Amino acid sequence: MRPDERQRSGKAALVALGLLAAALLAFQIFKVAVRPLVITDLRYVWLAGDFWASGLNPYGADYIPRSVAKFGEAGRVSVWVYPFQWYWIARPLALLPPLAALRVWQVASFLLLAAGSVLTLRAATLLGARAGWLTIGLLAVYASSFTPLAGLVQLGQPVLLSVFGFTVLVYGIAAGRDGVKLAGVVLLALKPQFGIPILLLFATTPGGLRLCVIGGVLTAALAGPPLLISGVAGQIVGMIGNATAGYGDVLVNRPISMVGLPNLMALLAGVDLSVGAGLLVASVVALALGLALRRTTRLTAVDKTTYVTAAAALVVSGLVGVHTYDLTVLLVPLPLLLRERGASLWIGLAGYLLLWRVDQMGRLFGLDALTETIALSSAAVLLIALGWVVSAAARMRAAA
Repeated sequence: MRPDERQRSGKAALVALGLLAAALLAFQIFKVAVRPLVITDLRYVWLAGDFWASGLNPYGADYIPRSVAKFGEAGRVSVWVYPFQWYWIARPLALLPPLAALRVWQVASFLLLAAGSVLTLRAATLLGARAGWLTIGLLAVYASSFTPLAGLVQLGQPVLLSVFGFTVLVYGIAAGRDGVKLAGVVLLALKPQFGIPILLLFATTPGGLRLCVIGGVLTAALAGPPLLISGVAGQIVGMIGNATAGYGDVLVNRPISMVGLPNLMALLAGVDLSVGAGLLVASVVALALGLALRRTTRLTAVDKTTYVTAAAALVVSGLVGVHTYDLTVLLVPLPLLLRERGASLWIGLAGYLLLWRVDQMGRLFGLDALTETIALSSAAVLLIALGWVVSAAARMRAAA
């Protein structure tokens, strides 16, 4: 093929990928727009804001009955488990009628996804993952049809802010910008079971501990006003109760319904590892990995940042016990996989392919029950992790 023909073919492929990504994005926007309010998780945020607006405790026993009064029996919620600093998000949303608040939330979600995509690609470029426009087009098509991301935006899941926070943190590390890193720390604190392992890993990086401490002080300052408005003791006791027994009592929050090691232990050994226990395991592993990466002299600074990013996403996805939509966090290290070659690249890509449309992939293997699909997601996470382990081993061996 002559160079001019190759150039025309490349442009045609790029246009085709761009149109396909745009069509998939439009489909996702449509699915989000038509989803009824009563089956979105924005209800939880709006209702908490409504409680705080009245000077009431959203972590108390009245939260569930009030959800029925506001949204009907079909809109019944379980418990409010998010930390106190959510006041600054929930309270403004509660100024609007619930449906109007949902539309604001949905628009903000797509804007955050757009910003997060740009930051992710920029961070990958700074870390040496050179991607041409065709590769970016393929990544856009993949992300636009990624099952976990579709579930996240359609549900209006609050974890989107923490996923965005992770993206901000990774970009801040890659760019060497402390202010950006600090913003990522504060956003990750919005979901502790998601943010704690990532921040422990980040704390082992140069300057990370100092920024985690500053971020903790800022988070405490943000938590102060809602505690004073609606009762310090009642809210603290209520949140602890909701985050432990209250959260685990809900069927969808049981290990059998979650992705990762807790799910596999429940399926294979009949052992129920609670979210608290999973968080403890993930935190210990994250800290150990961070310290090991910090101490090794066989890896470059770029390699260390790459592995910190991949390890952070995988520790949360594979050890805590998360829902399928939480696996959107794995999109952040995906462009960094383009730095790899050989076995590590293909093993990692095989995991991402399995996770891409995990329900449809399951049907290819005759697995279409919900528990089977979740187990397949857990297997995909382990496969991606294996790819990064092979990568780290190869680079360490080459530097020996």
